[in-house]
Amino acid sequence: MISQNRLANTALATLLVLPAVTTLPAAGIAAVDELIVTVRKREETILDVPVAISAFTAGDFSRRAMQELEDIAQQTPGFNFEDGANGGLGLPTIRGASQFTSTVLETNVSVFIDGLYVPRQYAFDMGLMDTARIEIAKGPQSALYGRNAFMGALNYIPNKAPLDELDVEAEITFGSDEREDYSISVGVPIVEGKFGVRASWAQSEFDGTWGNSHPEANNIGSPSTKGNLGGWDDESWSIGAVIKPTEAFEFDIAYYDIENFNEKKARYRIDRRFNGSADELNCGNVIPGSPGFPPFVPPSPDLHMLWCGELPTMEERSTLQDPRGYGVVTESEILRLGAKWDITDAITLEYIFGNIQTEAHTTAVSAATDPLTEDGNAFLFGGNTSFSTPNGGFDYDSHEFRVNYDEGGNWSGMLGAYYSEGADTDFQVFGTYPLYNAPGGTDPVPYHDVVTNAADLSRYTTTETDVWALFGLFEYNGFFDGRGGLTVEARYTHEEKSQFNHLVDPVALPIAAEIQLLEDSYNYFTPRITFDYDVTDNNMVYASISKGVLSGGFNGTPSRFLSNGFLLLEDERFFDTSSNWTYEIGSKNTFLDGRAQLSTAIYHVDWEDMHMARRPTIVPALDALLSSRDRDRITTIVENLGDVEVYGIEVEGSIQLTDNLTVNAGASYQDSTYKDGTISDRIFQSGACDDVVCASNGDVGGNTLQRQSPTQVFGGVMWEDDLAIGNMSDLGYYIRTDVTYQEKQYTSEINTAWIQPRTLVNMSAGLTAEHWELQFWAKNLFDEVYNNQAGNVFRVIDVGYTPTLGHQRTIGGTLKVKF
Repeated sequence: MISQNRLANTALATLLVLPAVTTLPAAGIAAVDELIVTVRKREETILDVPVAISAFTAGDFSRRAMQELEDIAQQTPGFNFEDGANGGLGLPTIRGASQFTSTVLETNVSVFIDGLYVPRQYAFDMGLMDTARIEIAKGPQSALYGRNAFMGALNYIPNKAPLDELDVEAEITFGSDEREDYSISVGVPIVEGKFGVRASWAQSEFDGTWGNSHPEANNIGSPSTKGNLGGWDDESWSIGAVIKPTEAFEFDIAYYDIENFNEKKARYRIDRRFNGSADELNCGNVIPGSPGFPPFVPPSPDLHMLWCGELPTMEERSTLQDPRGYGVVTESEILRLGAKWDITDAITLEYIFGNIQTEAHTTAVSAATDPLTEDGNAFLFGGNTSFSTPNGGFDYDSHEFRVNYDEGGNWSGMLGAYYSEGADTDFQVFGTYPLYNAPGGTDPVPYHDVVTNAADLSRYTTTETDVWALFGLFEYNGFFDGRGGLTVEARYTHEEKSQFNHLVDPVALPIAAEIQLLEDSYNYFTPRITFDYDVTDNNMVYASISKGVLSGGFNGTPSRFLSNGFLLLEDERFFDTSSNWTYEIGSKNTFLDGRAQLSTAIYHVDWEDMHMARRPTIVPALDALLSSRDRDRITTIVENLGDVEVYGIEVEGSIQLTDNLTVNAGASYQDSTYKDGTISDRIFQSGACDDVVCASNGDVGGNTLQRQSPTQVFGGVMWEDDLAIGNMSDLGYYIRTDVTYQEKQYTSEINTAWIQPRTLVNMSAGLTAEHWELQFWAKNLFDEVYNNQAGNVFRVIDVGYTPTLGHQRTIGGTLKVKF
């Protein structure tokens, strides 16, 4: 484990030695293009912003064969993202600050579409349709981006309608495992310099790479997981316009419709077999066996409660899954209106209105050990089981008004106001479905068409949120003869939340009875102070301190089994905000007359009042009425229970070695641990720990945070040159290889089980001309088999691990035409 002193010494040495590199010869090679970003809500070159930023353009998406948010994360230092087993519960993690629970409304990293906040993780990975750029700002961005930009923010920047030149692009892709993509975008300047429109459409289909050996895998009606596991069927379209009646005023409008269908991923489960056929777990406490209750419940042996070590990939087991279920289906509609008025050369007014709404529906992967024989759950539930989440949707309006001041001197600034209101609906259901091989079993129809067991109840909540905020940025660049600058960013936020909790009978849907109303409000101040200094004209160092805040919330009805009237105690119905202070030093550099770029950052995060899961208190009178099964299946609640500290370092850069050869690389390391005295209540309540492999009282102090790779390394090499063939003077070619490495990830806070490290290799090669490009690509070139994430459950009668397999090798070709 890297020490704090070693991190500090490494960063200091890096910052001091960087200016010396500029003495290397330039050799007359062209400079690397400077990338423009809008992380501070204004256009700046990425190397002029004293913030740790990774950004990718449409050219990067193409040359690096990037197709989804996971691809972006693999080549971003300090950023992890896996979209979960069903495609709807992915959580972006920046700088090792992983989120404890995956189903809460608020997330540690904010995601935006052209500046509009996206409230739920099932809408995060919207694809790269007609996207100009993606920006990832690392470290707390709450001062400018608002609530839940707790450890960073990710912003999708779409292409805008052109005002001067026709812009037409069409693309078609064919690949292995039935991969087919089609897209077209057309941008037309209707009145040159005054009015332009843009429209785009895209569709992507993929069957997945892991075969499903279920006998009905290809005989299911839609929606379902047909054929292989892990595929998708996505379609999106957009239309927008830019109007500029005068040089001082500009108005833009855009509408996006995005529909995603994700199949179940290839996954398996390691747990205790309730019928006594096997004990798959290998450590922790042991539950004594039972004689069983013949003929319905067979005897069981002594059973371990934990897994210790690396989780196997078990690809041969993951190929058998009930195809009636699917991952998540979402439909998102986004409306954005923007106006910009240059009152003077120094003062600009900006206004942005946005409406974003998404509906989501899913059927979860069965918890069964074997979806054909249901030997894991049949004797308990009498059929195949499904815990379906996420379901529901959200509808949010937002308004943002900004006044910008910049006269080109030492002073510049911005004042802004923000207001948002919206509602989020979350619907979860636990259902039981007849088995295929049971007497009188059902025909192979999707889960949502099967009548569920009337005794299984659901949970339904509606959360309404009103937020207003005042924010600002003030910058002075007059220190030390103009080489030093001070930037102060700050935001004051007021939130009002209310949540309606309902009890729903699946047989009587959509009838719902309101049983609880919870209300709370939050006020917080989130500053960021940055000092930067230009060591040379090409080398800048900076230091910053910033605060991030993660919004609080409610614990609604905590049980799927409410026949005994169980409700939460008053003080357990709410959890408060969580906050962190981040201290960072870094540098932004160009060398060799602009041919090389390098950014570094070293940071310390002090995170308090982490949102963690715990068991609710059961009053003695009710406890006596609950069966052990009912008691164990009470859903955990969220409370402010944990503290975390993170020390880390990031390095990212690129160099144009020759006119033909470009190299980019990056690396990050973060030591992200729970502070001493942090107690995991769910571990304590499960009784799984034996004080040998983990503490029985749930103490996880000193352990590494789960679901994040402490070490990440990536590198890419591209060779490009002209190609003379006959009279085709504009013809060129390129060959590119990208290698990414991610260290192992612990699956839980007790650090006994982990998924293995992975090294993936992607390649692409293409022919280019002025108006077309033909590319051939391969992802996971060497067909590495790996788990890309793993969930876990800790309950007295149910401890299990559910790793999800990453995609196997895929290959394909893409033809692009542009004018």
